[in-house]
Amino acid sequence: TIGPLVRDHRDGLGMPRRAKVVAVSMMLTAVAVSAVINRDRTALMVGLIAAGLVGSAVVTWWVPTRERVLAARAASLIPATDRPPRGRTPRVRPD
Repeated sequence: TIGPLVRDHRDGLGMPRRAKVVAVSMMLTAVAVSAVINRDRTALMVGLIAAGLVGSAVVTWWVPTRERVLAARAASLIPATDRPPRGRTPRVRPD
């Protein structure tokens, strides 16, 4: 069986808001701890912080929020389809 988060992602629903908050919080905490541990290595610290900010931005703005997608579908702004999101095509196995 597929977990509900994976099923929602495959249906184009994205992540629940709470999961996004937890994910971004955990990423930023890990980045902060890693930056403090490597504070003597300036280039590594800057790279860690940059990667953490990019990752957080991706989860925050690029990954759809489940509640917003459902609200938009309810308002008929986005039709519910069986097609994967962002133009991805499903793999078809030959018989």
